Formats: sequence, C-alpha cells, structure tokens
Amino acid sequence: MVDTGIDCVIDVGNGNYKEIQIKTRTKNPLFQVRKAKPRDSLYIICYLMSKDELWIIPSKTFYEKATQTKGSRDTEYIRLNIGPEGSESYEELRLYRDNFNQLATGATQKVKRDIERAYRRIIEEHLKQPQAEIEVLRILANAKSTLSTKEIVQLVKEKLEQTFTKADLETLTRGRARWEATTRFAIYQGLKKKGVIETKGKNQWVITGEGIAHLRELTS
Repeated sequence: MVDTGIDCVIDVGNGNYKEIQIKTRTKNPLFQVRKAKPRDSLYIICYLMSKDELWIIPSKTFYEKATQTKGSRDTEYIRLNIGPEGSESYEELRLYRDNFNQLATGATQKVKRDIERAYRRIIEEHLKQPQAEIEVLRILANAKSTLSTKEIVQLVKEKLEQTFTKADLETLTRGRARWEATTRFAIYQGLKKKGVIETKGKNQWVITGEGIAHLRELTS
C-alpha cells in the first residue's frame, strides 16, 4: 500500500479489512508513526528485534498512550514508549503482546474457520517438509529402478501411515490429504530444486550423487 502508511491489509470477509502498519526497533521499544486519524480498522504492529517481542496495538490505543512530537519540516509524529518489562507502560500494554486474535474480530465464520485450520496446522503434530524430503530420498536411494511421483507417494504412505495424525489426514483444497500435499511439495519444490533428485524420462525420479551425499549428511 504505497505512500498510505499501510504496510498490508487483512481480508476478514464481506468486504471488510484490517489495516496494518508495521514498525520495528532494534533495542529500544520506542515506536513512532506519522500522525494520522486513528480508526477501529487500523492496527500498529510493533516489533522489538533484540528481544523478539511483538505487540499488536489498536491505533486508538496507540494514540491514547503515545505522545506527539515533530520531525524535520514540522512533520507531526506520534511516539509510543513501551518501556522495559515491569515498567508501568509495559504492563499497561502487556495484553497486546502477541495478541493476534484481535485481528480476527469482526471476521466472517468462513475466515474464522480458515484461521482455526491454519493455526491447527501449525501447532498440531504433522509430517513436515524436512522429514518428507528424508523419506523420499531414502525411498529413491533403495529403489532398484526409477519411480514415479505416484509410486513415491504410495511408498511414503506405506511407511508412515501408522504415524499420521488428524492434521496429516485432513483434506486440503485440491482434495489431497495434508501428508500427500507435503510429500509432493517436498519432491517438486524441495528436492528437485536442490538438485538432489532428477527425472529420467517422463515423471520418473532417481536420486543424484549429490542426493546420496545429502542423505548421508542428514541422517549421520
């Protein structure tokens, strides 16, 4: 959102959006924005890199707690000093630490379901790409001939299906279970791009010399 003071927007459904302005500081949690009219839809995300601390602050709260200052050419700014942990200002703003839930206020039920599904995908145990890559490399390293993507996917299933979680078995938008989508992504977007597997003929995969060395390194 060029020259608007907005870094990104979040679609919460029914044509409604949350506007996001992002500010970062290295050491001192003193965040400054150009003066504008606060509104319910605008949030200031403040990120302190040295401590990996993040606040999602409604613009009206930001303006209420901040002080006004002027920069060069009499440009007006609003400056919020969160302060060190334990300070009065820090404790007043503690409820906004990592509080992403407020960005879903007013969202449609569909958007809330999508958020819940995405959140569940992150926190629940499931097959992740690095593990899928190792399994594919092992399968190809032990194969006596080339294997198609379908054959690789089936062999991954046979080896891991007893460990699949509810998140792994959830069907995604293309009708594939999450574990299969992860495996296919590992093949095409992971291993192929790294040059550790390659095709011999149409959709027939083999492991490369680099792949053998890479597998040894990963499993040693």
